Amino acid sequence: MTPGELRDALCSIFCGDLTVREVPAGLAVSAMFEGADGDRLGCLVEQHGLGWGLSDDGAFLGDLEGYGVDVRKGGRADFLARALRPAGARVDPDTLQIVADLEGEPSAGDILAFLAALSRAQDVAFWTKERVRSTFKEDATRALREVLGEAADLQGSTAVDARLAEIPADLVIRPRGSGEGGAVTAVFLVQALDALQEALLLALELRAQQRRDVRVAAMIEDNSVNMSAAKAVRAVNRIDAVAFFRNDEKEAAFKIARTAIPNLAVAA
Repeated sequence: MTPGELRDALCSIFCGDLTVREVPAGLAVSAMFEGADGDRLGCLVEQHGLGWGLSDDGAFLGDLEGYGVDVRKGGRADFLARALRPAGARVDPDTLQIVADLEGEPSAGDILAFLAALSRAQDVAFWTKERVRSTFKEDATRALREVLGEAADLQGSTAVDARLAEIPADLVIRPRGSGEGGAVTAVFLVQALDALQEALLLALELRAQQRRDVRVAAMIEDNSVNMSAAKAVRAVNRIDAVAFFRNDEKEAAFKIARTAIPNLAVAA
């Protein structure tokens, strides 16, 4: 097979599964790519004044939100931003449509890139809770390392010590040296109330053992956790520190770090 024959064969496959039709708003393009629901992915090409826009119908992300999947913030929002960036696309926070704004008339390459971005974005539907949690943990760990610097060691998924082995924390801050006021601090990463309950259990166990050498903190990913619930109120009133991470990551990390090292200087 020659390069030309291969090109013609590939073109016939792709073009045979691509449709373009006129609709009142502009042109509707349907691609060979399938979405999570098995339907073909497509986009609308329409003119806005002197510019042009590409968009999906908003059903994909709208349906996910209807099922209780938050795509507006947190790990899923970060993933979508990365998946859409190569096509210059973004998520409209009001309509949950995936859109791309163009200064001039879109080329075939612009449209194919947008359709490919829609295909990549479909992966967000298959994220497990474990993957979302992993993303939050990676981000929180990175932020804490930056503010702690050389002042403390940061360990993941471990207990404070053998006496508290049954209640491991997501992260444990161990200050270096014998700085005044410093203490080992167990950090729980909270995306649901269950994690706050774990923090509460550790705080109560520390009281039972009459220990003052360990502190307990909670890093809450965003405001999707119902902090007015009785479980949340009970936990917050008994642990040493609570911080909200998303949209204020550095200050949240610094607040938790100061729980372990009160005299920690803020990083430049």
